[in-house]
Amino acid sequence: MGTSLKCQQGLNTWGRFVFVLIASLIALQSAPAPTAASTRLSDSEAQQVDEAMRLFQRRGLQPPAVTIEFHDHTEACQGHPGYFRPRLDRIDICSDLPFVLVHELAHVWIEEHVSVATRRAFATRNDLPTWNDHDYDWKERGVELAAFTIQQVVMRDLDPRRPRNRELLANFNFLTRALSSPF
Repeated sequence: MGTSLKCQQGLNTWGRFVFVLIASLIALQSAPAPTAASTRLSDSEAQQVDEAMRLFQRRGLQPPAVTIEFHDHTEACQGHPGYFRPRLDRIDICSDLPFVLVHELAHVWIEEHVSVATRRAFATRNDLPTWNDHDYDWKERGVELAAFTIQQVVMRDLDPRRPRNRELLANFNFLTRALSSPF
């Protein structure tokens, strides 16, 4: 009888653990995405931000939490279409092209989720001389290929039968391997 009671108590403890685990997973799945902060988003800009955040969620990525500012001139982005400022935790967007916001959000996601070791390995695996040395051209920096990879995968449904898409998906899986990848 004592053994029976002990097993019953063990099941109750196990049952409580499973219940808490399931409840936690449900809460994580139904939690709203982090939203981007800005002091002055137009309705159109807010819609762009919401859509970009949904794209990240669709691929199983936690949307980045960052302040986003839209500008009608490129000076705010140092002449680029977009610019991520990690020390300020801010993205400046200076283009109407939809991929620019997603690309800059990818930079934020990488900063938040990709380890230094994975960054180095990513650059090496793609035969790039550096992760983010600005003495090298944009195309030679791992950080830019990583952001481009995430941008492409979250924005498009890629056919894995195409060699370029297989490469993008392999790089995406490499960057997100600590997560459960949707591919």
